[in-house]
Amino acid sequence: MHRDIASKRVLVVDDNEVNRHLLMRLLPDWGLEPVCASDGFEALELFQQSQADVNLFPLVLLDQNMPRMDGYAVAERIRKLAPMEKVAILILTSAPNLDDQARDQRLGIARKIAKPLRRAALQDAVFQALGAPPPPEKESSHPAAEANGNGLRLLLAEDNSVNQTLAIRVLEKLGHHVALAVNGVEAIEMFRRKPFDLVLMDIQMPVMGGVEATRRIREAELNTGTHIPIIAMTAHAMAGDEEKYLQAGMDGYVSKPIQVNLLRAQIDRLTKKTELGRENSARRADNDSPVSTFDHQELLERVENDRELLNDLLKIFKEEFPRQLLSLREAVEAADGNRVAAAAHTMRGMLSNLAATRAAATAARLEQLARRGETSAFGEAYAAFESDVRELLPQLDACVPEACK
Repeated sequence: MHRDIASKRVLVVDDNEVNRHLLMRLLPDWGLEPVCASDGFEALELFQQSQADVNLFPLVLLDQNMPRMDGYAVAERIRKLAPMEKVAILILTSAPNLDDQARDQRLGIARKIAKPLRRAALQDAVFQALGAPPPPEKESSHPAAEANGNGLRLLLAEDNSVNQTLAIRVLEKLGHHVALAVNGVEAIEMFRRKPFDLVLMDIQMPVMGGVEATRRIREAELNTGTHIPIIAMTAHAMAGDEEKYLQAGMDGYVSKPIQVNLLRAQIDRLTKKTELGRENSARRADNDSPVSTFDHQELLERVENDRELLNDLLKIFKEEFPRQLLSLREAVEAADGNRVAAAAHTMRGMLSNLAATRAAATAARLEQLARRGETSAFGEAYAAFESDVRELLPQLDACVPEACK
């Protein structure tokens, strides 16, 4: 319970039942009182009622992608009813877009939070939006961090949800504490508010890319006399990239997909960690692997080891998934791009929330194909997705009774 925000009401708007359930469990931990809506129309009814009752919601959490009325359409209506000084709006998104920047400014969107949701990123955004000081940081409960006290405070700037999940998992296994920004603008805001030991900066991000964000950080450092190490990350490695990014003010460079040994070496070099720290990190990273079917440990960490909550989320998924899969299959068979994009997006969100990164990635590919109108590729992409799902579901079924013990 945090006195600065205790008993404040929050309107949560998300069509995904797993997300709603997760938020309904996390927000009360900080003393907030969430009220849920499953679509934009229900949200507006609740908001108008709060006006009539003279008990306005000071904070609204809006899912960006919802059927019939998306998050921005809801935000537009809310802004006509209440100014940003009275109501803060946070957008939950799995796909940040450069075209959204002007809209965010006009509507006074306080922050965008990347999906799948992580407790620390959500807490930081909520406290900032409500004008409350951030709560004191808890000691990490990650086994690697407990193994020694050398964990660094890292800022990860990355917009891709699969890359976020994998990078955070790798870094936490190395014993570090990770804060996530989904674009360059958010990275700069977080850099100004909190002390970090190092920044991992994706080059290509919406709203503001890594090179421009680095330039602005370096400009800010001219006034403070400090210098934070920044490592560039890019999936499109080309000859001369390292020199180019070093000239742009960065201190190191790694290509994606991330190779743990190279990333660890860059972090150690730039933070001057001891040989003992390197040996401990190496042992902790021995079990790292590429994108897996289902990451039990990541899922537990995402819900802060709340096994009761995890069990609830898995049961909701088990009930919802067959209906969603049928909708996707019918859309693929009809070669209906709009329906495929919508259904695949829903599936990707559900799977990402449960740290099922491989199936989430194949769902994301289906969504991208649909948005590009490449209907001829639907069959092959759906077959790959179905194969990943067939492998995943027995693992989830086995996990439900014991909540991944």
